Amino acid sequence: MVSSSVECHQSWVSDRQTNVKPARKVPESLSTYRRSRHAMSSIIAVYSFGLMCLAMNTCSLAESVNDSPPQYSVSPSDETDVKETFFKSFLDPFEDSPALAARKDLGLFDEIGLSGRLASQAPLQIYGWLDVGYTSASTAAGRLAVAPVPNRYGDTILFNQAAVVVSKQLKTDELSWGFYGQLFAGSDASLLQGPGDIQSSNPQFGMTIRQLNTSVHLPLLTAGGIDVVFGRQGTWMGYESYMAPGRPLYSLSYQWNFAEDGSDTGVWTTWHATSQLDLRYAMTLGSNTFFELRGNAPCHLTQVVYRLDDEWKTVLTGSWIIGNGAIGNVVPYATGRVDSVFELRTVQQYTKNWKQVVQANLGVAPGIAVIGTGEWYGVLGITEYCINRSVDANFRYEWFDDVNGSRTGIATTFNAVTVGLNYRPRDWISIRPEIRGDMADRSAYGKLDSIHREKEQLTLALECLIRF
Repeated sequence: MVSSSVECHQSWVSDRQTNVKPARKVPESLSTYRRSRHAMSSIIAVYSFGLMCLAMNTCSLAESVNDSPPQYSVSPSDETDVKETFFKSFLDPFEDSPALAARKDLGLFDEIGLSGRLASQAPLQIYGWLDVGYTSASTAAGRLAVAPVPNRYGDTILFNQAAVVVSKQLKTDELSWGFYGQLFAGSDASLLQGPGDIQSSNPQFGMTIRQLNTSVHLPLLTAGGIDVVFGRQGTWMGYESYMAPGRPLYSLSYQWNFAEDGSDTGVWTTWHATSQLDLRYAMTLGSNTFFELRGNAPCHLTQVVYRLDDEWKTVLTGSWIIGNGAIGNVVPYATGRVDSVFELRTVQQYTKNWKQVVQANLGVAPGIAVIGTGEWYGVLGITEYCINRSVDANFRYEWFDDVNGSRTGIATTFNAVTVGLNYRPRDWISIRPEIRGDMADRSAYGKLDSIHREKEQLTLALECLIRF
């Protein structure tokens, strides 16, 4: 992903100050004790929250008929059978439990009877979401360096996103046209601003038109036809999305932050060659651009998507992006002549409840002053498990090597482990607690405007997402 002049999510790297007095040195024993106490408190808090969610939903299974799958709509005398059914579904990931069957992708507007995202027959769809969160960091309060993002402030409540979408969907079986517009505001809008965006000097609030495009479906060449999009849209690269409803965890990965392009303006084409194969090509104005060229020439993105079966249980994706300014999140002195990133991704849906993602990429940027050729590599794994109708458990592990510091400003290897829950008391609201541990081979984490850095950082976050 990317940001304005310095680029996206980590533009604060350019703000690093060297004239700040070092923080008072804390005895190692006391520092270790504080980190351990913080870690234990964080784990207990999220574990307690998870138990509370499971307890509430296990009890509600026997009490609610309208909001539960048919299998759980039983009399109080069958409470033992309900619990056995529930825990069998939880413990046996290969058992296709009905947990997802009762889920609905509803917004608040849908629940109160207004036209929303499910009004598929309506020529015009209007919907959106609000996203707010709080993060506590073991290293410091205030703006944090390197990670995490977008929750990049320690001990701070962030109004991350307010989005309104107006769209008209394509019909895939005939000649048709559509459009998509997304007004995007909040701290994430400031984080992601790029060339052509409404510029904000406030790092905690901005506003922009994050996506604006028109599209056409052409019934040509094959039964699936060709889709063409003109304008600004979100990138095809990466599994994770900048949009809060489209990602499993509050925080995002190093790959998303330092090795992907964002929302770009260009021409995007998809040829549905077969029911299992899509071939894609896009020519864009560069990373995070709103109808303004970022570098000195257009960038090019190609992608192959192959599904091993028609049910999309296994999806293999290969992507390659190249161009000047194709990946914009770099420190000021590390801008190369050409950015080139290869990405491979596998998404495996083992059951209706269990999904796993493995994604790897490598990038190079020749022509960087002093450094020469910048290099970076990353691997991540994401596991998503639907426990029941209202609770998901999500896990992510990642490794990222910024070989010569061209991405983060620090030439080192980063590792991160994130565990979170997604609790949906109603279809239109999500509460997502999260614990994340970051580790680096060199001191990298801490407050942005301080030279005191640490090799490890623990963050505890809580996010609330409302869809309407």
